[in-house]
Amino acid sequence: MNKLSKILIVFLSLVSVANSITRKDIKIIESAENIRYLSQELVKEYLLYYKYSNSINIIEKSSTLLDKLNNNLKIIAITTKDRDTKDILEFLAYSRDQIDDIIKEPTSKDNVLLMLDYGETFIEGANSITNKYKYDLSKEEEMLVLTKKTEFYINRATKYYIADNIGFNSETNRKNMQKTLINIAYNMKRINDYPYPYDLEIEVSKINLALSKIKPFLESTKENNRVFIPVLILISTKYIDNIMSILSLYHTQNQ
Repeated sequence: MNKLSKILIVFLSLVSVANSITRKDIKIIESAENIRYLSQELVKEYLLYYKYSNSINIIEKSSTLLDKLNNNLKIIAITTKDRDTKDILEFLAYSRDQIDDIIKEPTSKDNVLLMLDYGETFIEGANSITNKYKYDLSKEEEMLVLTKKTEFYINRATKYYIADNIGFNSETNRKNMQKTLINIAYNMKRINDYPYPYDLEIEVSKINLALSKIKPFLESTKENNRVFIPVLILISTKYIDNIMSILSLYHTQNQ
């Protein structure tokens, strides 16, 4: 084997390793985004459980969400070798167990406050993990993460909308709501600017329309005589989530 061939083999090996690391990193980042999203879904469901405590369906849905959350924690645990990440995962696993216990208990204001805190804990943990795996994303990877972040922000806004209307309307929650709405607007501008195929452009227009319908309710406050229509808001956000999933799949397949 001549010297040039040896150099070429070494180069190709390094490229292969680099690509492998990249694929692992995006897998971890995607799971971290899922954790952020699922944590907000869990808190949102518990707020509804607090408001409508006779709903068995909400308990069952929360159990399903916990399973999905656990699956994403496992994906990161299997994929990473980083000690700090594993420490964060251990703490998030503990938080997950605490949430499981809370859901099984009778609802109370104290438990609502705990759930709101645990929701923020998962966000901080997922953010810490994501920050450790930053690299130069391709355009499609960037858009994949963006669509997942947008799903997260929309569910976060819905969570604050429900919390505000059932008596948990702290100044911190209101500030977080304002920041979340700004993030949604910024992300949607980027999604609208992306050159999607015509059929997906139609789907994006549906998201814009749905958001325009619920935005006035999310922007107002209880003190401003906000109408509390949780079922309609939840139907709309679920509709948006479904379309966002289509966009996410497109960017996954387009990498």
